[in-house]
Amino acid sequence: MIASDLKPCSRVGLDVTKRCNWKCKTCFYRHKKDFNTPYDASLDSLLSQARLGKEKGCDHVVLVGWGEPMLYPQIGELIQKIFEMEMTSSIITNGSLPVTEYEKLYSAGLDHLHISVHGFGKTLESIAGTSSSLNQEKLLVWLHNNKKKWRSNTTLQKENYKQLPEIASKCVNYSVSHFVMLGFLPHYEWSQDINKQKEVAVHPEELRRYIEAAADLLEKENTQFTIRYHPLCHLSEKYWKYVVNALYVVYDPWEWCYNNIFPKSGYYEIQKNAFKIANNVAIQGNPCSQCSVKIHCGAWNKVYANAFDGANLKAIKTGEVSEENRKHLNEFGHFFKQNLANSEKGFYLC
Repeated sequence: MIASDLKPCSRVGLDVTKRCNWKCKTCFYRHKKDFNTPYDASLDSLLSQARLGKEKGCDHVVLVGWGEPMLYPQIGELIQKIFEMEMTSSIITNGSLPVTEYEKLYSAGLDHLHISVHGFGKTLESIAGTSSSLNQEKLLVWLHNNKKKWRSNTTLQKENYKQLPEIASKCVNYSVSHFVMLGFLPHYEWSQDINKQKEVAVHPEELRRYIEAAADLLEKENTQFTIRYHPLCHLSEKYWKYVVNALYVVYDPWEWCYNNIFPKSGYYEIQKNAFKIANNVAIQGNPCSQCSVKIHCGAWNKVYANAFDGANLKAIKTGEVSEENRKHLNEFGHFFKQNLANSEKGFYLC
């Protein structure tokens, strides 16, 4: 079924620098040879990418980076020029720089920050290999006091997963706009070493109780949230609508365009790209191929599952799904559309 009623994401992702002042244990690039090297993309190339995205239907630029985008030497000028292009912008950041640096960017037109809140105090410092956890918390206080929009990223791993409800609660207290529980994915060099994966990864079945507890808290507080990358068979049905796995990233308004497939590409090409992304990482055989909710889960990450001897995944049978949802099992995006966070623009400024 063509997802003609699903809106594709309209964000351009810019990799700006490989510099980083943290060494996060779950960083995708941690084991790459050029991890944390003094490389910066040219301002002209970044602006060209932004212009191309706008021509193709994008309205937002997110600075992602192989490292910490806030260390990009020309970040102020970049944000200002994006604003002048009449596009909104956001930054995925560890939030460790002085508050004044972020304040300047909001003044220059920055829409919001997406902060890596993997914990608080010693937990964050251990995960990030840093002693700057207080700097991040000072930033959260400033954002809260000044009513600035911000979102969180909490990567689930051995050192923080049992604290997930507490982390979510603290973020709510700091007025987080959108809380993201980010499942660890074994990208790049991670995929070649099961032992490295298991140093940080947690069995998805073990994560369930903490994800669901955090979800209950966030629902109660009326805070938008996303569970990014988790198998549906290891969650109760009521939480399925909050999950965004690889199959749906191209429709997630908070993600960015992958494989240069932009909003104006058309429904068929966008959905083809969605399945291409999912199939590159997903289990192709049993149990996922027999699961009644496969077009909603997308099948689980084969490398992650292999690290845990299959991760106790199971095919969900049609009869195990509630009667109301059973009617929509062949409707692409049925659960995805129920999460209010997925109906947003991907930015806050009008």
